[in-house]
Amino acid sequence: MKTEINTIWIDLNEEFYKFILGKTKDVKASKDIHQEVFLKVQTKIHQLKHTSKLTSWVYQITRNTIVDYFRKGNNKNLSINDLEIPE
Repeated sequence: MKTEINTIWIDLNEEFYKFILGKTKDVKASKDIHQEVFLKVQTKIHQLKHTSKLTSWVYQITRNTIVDYFRKGNNKNLSINDLEIPE
C-alpha cells in the first residue's frame, strides 16, 4: 500500500496542487492545504479498504480539507460546485 500511495503522490502531486490552487486562488493557502492533505493521506491510509479507489479517496480528502479551510473563515465565499472532481 505504501508503494501505491507514493506512486499516486508522485504522479498526481502537481495535479492536486493545481486543483487546490484553483479553488482557493491563494498560493500560500494552497501550499498549506496541499501539505495538510499529504499528511492526512499518510496517517489515514490504513482506512482505505480498496486500493482501486485511492485517487478518488485522496480527492475526497482534498475537497474536505479545502472546505475546512473556508469554514475557518479564511475566505468568505465557497460554492459546493467548485469542489467537483475534474474530468
